[in-house]
Amino acid sequence: MLRNSYSSWGIHTPPRRTIILIWFLIIGIGGTSLAAPARAAPPADEITNMRFYLNISYPTTLCAGREYSIPVTPLVELNGKRSDGEKFNYQDRIIPGVEITAEIIDTKIATVDPAKPQSKKSGYLPEHLLGTSSLENQERLSNLGEVVFKLKAKKAGTTYLYLTAKVPRQWSGGRDRYFGPQGMPVGGAIKVVNCRYELTMIYNWEYSFPAANMWLIGTMHKAPLTIESELLTGKGQIDFMRVVGGNPDCTYNISTGESTVDMTGSFSQDPSGSGQVQVTFNYGPMSEVVASTCTFPVIGTRSGSADWTGQPPVAAVSTVVFPDTGGSATFQLQLGASLTITLKPIPEAGGK
Repeated sequence: MLRNSYSSWGIHTPPRRTIILIWFLIIGIGGTSLAAPARAAPPADEITNMRFYLNISYPTTLCAGREYSIPVTPLVELNGKRSDGEKFNYQDRIIPGVEITAEIIDTKIATVDPAKPQSKKSGYLPEHLLGTSSLENQERLSNLGEVVFKLKAKKAGTTYLYLTAKVPRQWSGGRDRYFGPQGMPVGGAIKVVNCRYELTMIYNWEYSFPAANMWLIGTMHKAPLTIESELLTGKGQIDFMRVVGGNPDCTYNISTGESTVDMTGSFSQDPSGSGQVQVTFNYGPMSEVVASTCTFPVIGTRSGSADWTGQPPVAAVSTVVFPDTGGSATFQLQLGASLTITLKPIPEAGGK
């Protein structure tokens, strides 16, 4: 757990790590004594600082189509001294009995359950903050002070989640205060991305020689790209088929060429703020064997073959940027060849 942190709300840490957002409400600073409200603490103890904050955690990357559990725990830190002058410092103490509401601004991107105005309460409400089992025996409480909201990520985009938790009045001096920065509700942006895609490549080249015509076709069909950490990763293979014709005196035996493709994808935004995916390709070498047999009027039948290994003809296209909703891009390559790449998001049916 991160403590005393004012980190901004956002998805910016390595994948599968948990974002911990902690906000403090400071009601009293330094050694300035604050008169304890009624029943807030045993009369013999003096509280100099009370800091109320929410501990919130969720995965760093939210995938469209998945459901997430968002645990929220209201906590407090107390500083003060007892009647005998001994100082005390209670940290990360659970605060039960707190009503917490959650709200998503754009419900087309994500929803939360229960949603405002409905709320969840963090266990029972103790009589005072000191000298109770909620402070003296935290291990027995387990997750007593924790409430769990269900967040459903619906489609790619950015929206805002707000959590409102009011500090019980007997601990706030009778004033309206909230678990959050400067006594206000906690909120920030959440980003939803597509975590599964399919990528298809179609290469086409047709060329005419004086004595023959040649076609070369390459396809990679629905190669999967899935989220790994904060990046999309995937592997595929382009299968090439060469066809030679137009010369009735020759027959050809041509092996199928293959090239592996390692793919990575990263998420970003274009200048207008729309989401996009940049996919980078790393191609393996392509090998091919061409054998021919030709019959000539004077010299008779002759046979020959040629081996070739090198970069595939699509290697000139190494990076493509698509909208995060998917799309197609066509590239014109050497000698009139063309390459079309299509990226398609795949909805996730399951929840998490």
